[in-house]
Amino acid sequence: AFDLMRDSVDFQDNKKVLLTSLENFHTIVVDNDSSASILISLGFPEINILNFPWGVPTEYKSPTDLTNASLRSQLGEGKIVFSPRSLHKHYNQPLIFRAFGQVREKFRDAKLVLIDDDPSQRRELMSLANELKIEASLVWLPFSNSSQLEFWLQESDVVVTAASTDGTSVTVLQAMKLGIPVVSSVTLGSSSWVFNGVTGFTFAVGDEDGCVNALSRALEMKH
Repeated sequence: AFDLMRDSVDFQDNKKVLLTSLENFHTIVVDNDSSASILISLGFPEINILNFPWGVPTEYKSPTDLTNASLRSQLGEGKIVFSPRSLHKHYNQPLIFRAFGQVREKFRDAKLVLIDDDPSQRRELMSLANELKIEASLVWLPFSNSSQLEFWLQESDVVVTAASTDGTSVTVLQAMKLGIPVVSSVTLGSSSWVFNGVTGFTFAVGDEDGCVNALSRALEMKH
């Protein structure tokens, strides 16, 4: 098994696996132009690629039936920075922690909200949080369903993702639909829909200083 967007970043090391795998498929369905471009560059016939971009419905409305799950009622008026992606290392949560630690020097009441979906990764991240002295500013939410996630998005001031590679993140698109400022690393997928200073604030993959700057701009916009 392979992840097309992740493995193509290190193409030479994965070339044999990628090409062998592609020989077994007649048609491949993707959800963004970047994935289609990668397949074409690997020699897969363009005519056999079906591209169905993800998105949120035009009639999408913010949820209104989860008032008992309000973050605001728990956190008060402090700025809420929501990192809705998995704790998996691919999503580079440590970079978000370090950037948040710097941003918090200006926004002292800010909270970093995360989805608690991996106990082992949480332990590692808590060790980093203790080192950065931001543990009191973290809020861990148990993921249960998409409606609850949408409600938490609605209450956020900023949504941040630092993925190493990415396709189309419906969660981030939902945040954009709700008018929540998005801070995103520039990946093959996100570059198709997050434009710096227009539809969000961007930074290079792995660029901690860039993430700090993007987060600061987004929070200042909501100040």
